[in-house]
Amino acid sequence: MDNPPHKKDEYAHTRARACSSRMEREDELEFCVDTKSRGYSSNSQPGNSISVFSYTNEQWFEEMGKLRDLLEPEVGASDQLKIAIIDTGLNVNQDVIRSQIEFRDFVEPENTGLKDGDRHGTEMFMTIREVMREVSKNVEFLVARAWETQKIPSERPKYLQLVSRITEAITWVGSRKVDIILMSWGFGDDEPRIRSAIEGIPGKPLIAVASGNFGASERVLFPARMELDGAAVTAVFSATSFNKNSRQLNHLPLQGGNNFAILGEDVMFRDPTNPAVVVKGKKLTGTSVAAAIFAGFAGFLLLFARCELSDRDDGRLRETDTGKKA
Repeated sequence: MDNPPHKKDEYAHTRARACSSRMEREDELEFCVDTKSRGYSSNSQPGNSISVFSYTNEQWFEEMGKLRDLLEPEVGASDQLKIAIIDTGLNVNQDVIRSQIEFRDFVEPENTGLKDGDRHGTEMFMTIREVMREVSKNVEFLVARAWETQKIPSERPKYLQLVSRITEAITWVGSRKVDIILMSWGFGDDEPRIRSAIEGIPGKPLIAVASGNFGASERVLFPARMELDGAAVTAVFSATSFNKNSRQLNHLPLQGGNNFAILGEDVMFRDPTNPAVVVKGKKLTGTSVAAAIFAGFAGFLLLFARCELSDRDDGRLRETDTGKKA
């Protein structure tokens, strides 16, 4: 799919924008790195220094593999994780993978099969699985097709339909008691119905949201900036494998927010029809990809924690500020 044009929505009061995984602009954001874990600190703030750890993209995933080997949880049948993806849908052909998926189509409610005409949702799904690898077999994926494409409709009626579909999708995944929700998209202005749906999600799941790809001339997109209102969302920014800020993508940092950054440039992509094959010449870039990597990484850590903690400890950890940011 071609890159959506960077233009103002004709409805000035909405200024809605989709988070394409392939847009580029400019930014001035700095990130600090936790030198003990070699991961990006969730407390990154503007003006903080950068550590010297750096990898190629392939090495980044190799390091992730070492971490998985080190912490690989002894997962039992009852140690299941639920990750929800609200996006353009999903299209995979592997029966083993499909057995882990609950799919609901809000674009075409009568459709009962997997569908993704844009591929963005499929890219996010495969990225999460790439991060989690073997551990992903213990994940139940709930996929909501709320977007038909990555583009925001310019016609007002279609725009309102999109907002309604997203609201319904959020309500649905919230009712399923999920652990993590991925929203790799955003709008320029607040949408009250979407805000209300997010605030009404029970169980305090981790909500990973793309912060936007339009550069430092723009503020963080909605709903990622809900983090400043105390909502349980994490605004995810992009970084290179060399621990550098993706200046062409990232928006202005959230003053007082976490500004979490993780790999989001030139990420390899596996063939959905044959996950053993890396698609040559195809790389994913954007805060949407970074949010998917963050969701996969958080899912792995949460699954590990569940194997080590009692249900009571797990619930208490979720209630703490640290647990919400972990």
